[in-house]
Amino acid sequence: METTLERKSTTLRILKILFWIALAALSLTLLRRALVSVDTYRSIIESLDKKRSTIFGLITASTAISAAITLIPGDVGTPIAQQIAELSEYFIIVLGALYLEKYVLTILGFVSSVILVPGASLLSIAHEIKPGTGWKKRLAVSLLIVGIAGVLVVPASVAVSNSIDRTFHDSIQGSIDAVIEGSDEIEAEAEEQQTLWGALSNAAQSVTGGVSASVEKARAAVNHLIETVVILLVTDCLIPIVVVLFFVWLIKTVVKSLYARPTAPPERERGERFPD
Repeated sequence: METTLERKSTTLRILKILFWIALAALSLTLLRRALVSVDTYRSIIESLDKKRSTIFGLITASTAISAAITLIPGDVGTPIAQQIAELSEYFIIVLGALYLEKYVLTILGFVSSVILVPGASLLSIAHEIKPGTGWKKRLAVSLLIVGIAGVLVVPASVAVSNSIDRTFHDSIQGSIDAVIEGSDEIEAEAEEQQTLWGALSNAAQSVTGGVSASVEKARAAVNHLIETVVILLVTDCLIPIVVVLFFVWLIKTVVKSLYARPTAPPERERGERFPD
C-alpha cells in the first residue's frame, strides 16, 4: 500500500503536470495572440515611427543641402557634397536598425509563445513523469529564461534609447532646422552669384567672397549632420546592441548556474577535527 508521503508526492506531481499543461495551452492561445499583436507594442512602434520620421527629415535636409551645394560656382563644393553623400549611408543604417527592431518585436513574441514556452512545458512534464538526472528540468528552465528575455529585449532597448533621445531631441531637431536653413541661404546666394558671374566680370573678387561664405555655411551644415549621425548611431544602433549583449550575458550566467555541479565538501584528514 502507498504511504501518505507517497500519495502526497504523487498528487503534487500530478498538479505540476496539470500546471505545465495549462501553461502550454495558455501560451499557445492567449499569450500568442497578445505577443504577436501590434496593439501590444503600440507605444513602442509609435516611438520607433517617430525616430523613423526624424531620419527621413535628416535625409531630406541632407538632400536639400547637397542640391544647394551643386549651385555654388566652380568645384569648391564637390568635396562637401561627397561628405554629405557618405553621411547619408549612415542614415540608411540607422533606418534599417529601426525597421529591424520593429519587426523583431512580433517575431520574438511568436517564437517565445509558440516554441520556447510550450517546449519548456513538455520538458517539465517529461521530468515529472521520469525525473532521471534532472537535465530535462534544467533545459526547461533555460528555455523559459530565453523566452522571457526574448520578449523583453526589444522593449528594454527602446526604453533605454528613448531615455537618451529625450536628452538630445532638441539638438537633433536644431540640427535639422539649421541644415534646412543653411541650404536655403546657400541656394539663394548661389543663384545670385551665378547671375553676377555671368553679368559682372569685373566683380570677381566680390563673387569669390560670396562663394567662400556659401562654402562655410555648407561646412557648418555638414558639422551639424555629423553630430546628428553620431547621436543616432549611439542611441539607435549601439544602445540596442549593448542591451542585447547584457541579456545574453544574463542568460549565460543563469543557465551556467543551473548546470553547475555542487562542489564536494573537503575530505577530512586522519586525526583532523572540524569545528562544530
